[in-house]
Amino acid sequence: MASSRREFLFAGGAAPLALALSQQTGNRELTSEEQANVDVVNDFCAAWETSDPGRISSYFTDDATFRFTQEGEALTGRETLRQQLAGLADGSQKVVFEVLETWSVGPLVVNLRVDYITNADMEETSFRVAGVFYVKDGKITEWIDAIAPA
Repeated sequence: MASSRREFLFAGGAAPLALALSQQTGNRELTSEEQANVDVVNDFCAAWETSDPGRISSYFTDDATFRFTQEGEALTGRETLRQQLAGLADGSQKVVFEVLETWSVGPLVVNLRVDYITNADMEETSFRVAGVFYVKDGKITEWIDAIAPA
């Protein structure tokens, strides 16, 4: 099942999934598990402002899978994520996630965001993003971002 889920997300299914979830979950109360999962994802998104790769990666399981874009290579492991974020630690980048909306169904959390990336020359770029997360036992096990067309 995990393979077909990854294939679906890789094929760009995150944005339509976000729209479908917003229509189905927007007016219902979240279960306590769903709210806890949303809290994990929201805390993860807020952690990016710290520029601390260790803190950001601490929200993941040791064997988590993640993609920074829907077309990017799937990477595995909390330590791999921490290494990928090295530019944050040396101050060459600053990343801020502005979460606009969030939905949850069981272990699945989807958020719509604007991500702001500032490079060492203080040039800022922003992207509209649909983030899809799977959360288990308070940790993110899978994460993929789909960058929305401008």
